[in-house]
Amino acid sequence: MSAQSLLVVGDLHMGAGDGDPFHRDRDLARFLAEMARRRDDGPGPPRLVILGDLLDFPAAAGGRPPDGEAAALEALERIAAAHALALDALTAYLAAGATIDLVAGNHDADLARPAVLARLRELLGGPSARLAFHPWILHVPGVLYAEHGHQHHDLNAFATPLAPWRPDDRDRLDLPPGALAEGPRAAALLALSAARSARRRRAYRATALPTAAAGLGLSPAALRAIDAATPRGPLALASRMAHRVTARGAQHRAARRIHDVLQAEGRSVPCYAFAHTHVAERRPVVPGAAEPLYVNAGTWSNLRRDGGAPRLTYVEVAPAGAARLLEWPPDVRGGWRSRRPPAAGRRETAPAPR
Repeated sequence: MSAQSLLVVGDLHMGAGDGDPFHRDRDLARFLAEMARRRDDGPGPPRLVILGDLLDFPAAAGGRPPDGEAAALEALERIAAAHALALDALTAYLAAGATIDLVAGNHDADLARPAVLARLRELLGGPSARLAFHPWILHVPGVLYAEHGHQHHDLNAFATPLAPWRPDDRDRLDLPPGALAEGPRAAALLALSAARSARRRRAYRATALPTAAAGLGLSPAALRAIDAATPRGPLALASRMAHRVTARGAQHRAARRIHDVLQAEGRSVPCYAFAHTHVAERRPVVPGAAEPLYVNAGTWSNLRRDGGAPRLTYVEVAPAGAARLLEWPPDVRGGWRSRRPPAAGRRETAPAPR
């Protein structure tokens, strides 16, 4: 079990320029300053999990993914200039003794580039063992399974998330169809990429996944099963569209399948955290059971699915794994804005802003 509480935020989408989706730097700085003062579980502040899309490289590169490492570094510098206050706040949180887990999303997959990640570390105060990068999954045994969730959205899934490069050019990411096109054209690209990457994925699942499994506290078989939890390709896309399964619904299904995988190995956790959908939510993974829970911290950006104003939601996971969906800032009249535990078998979603 973890000895610390964990705070989970996701989908901040810090970009730059006219298309920048993030404008809550001061709120983030105040939030982190408040959390840095907490010492309820030990000598340091709660562990912070940023569950993907902290940075929005396309939004800092003219609306398209950066074309190569040099372009990604240029986009990172623009983001750093636009969000100096937010990055300073993250630097101060690390300096206060906190651990930050940075999980890659589909909009900041460029962090998998060693030079880009190294530059971000410099911007956050230099190399630190307390700043951990996870290209796909964060697993805290007995407490939390977490990933951004785009791997369960076929149009945004990378063929090989632990090695997201083009096989013929490591300077360029092998981008998913949704990063290259929209609508029917993206679906056509998915069919083409599925046929083209089938052999590559077989090799990746046979070699890269077993190598990574031990570091994640999982067996090779479990990691391969998680990689296959959501079917991909034209047939899977047709089935998803025919049944009107949204990215959010696909995540709910994936959480159940991943839970079954971990449970079969005696490694289940009480909390499965995802992002990507931008919908703050807390609900049972298994209908009728109070635990485990699926949680999603929503977004602090203006990219809300309902078009409303940003709500600054986050998830707090206790050392034993109990999860609460909360909102910042706290309600001074009645303490922290917290959602009550969902009734067994019933989902709970954060309410719309009043």
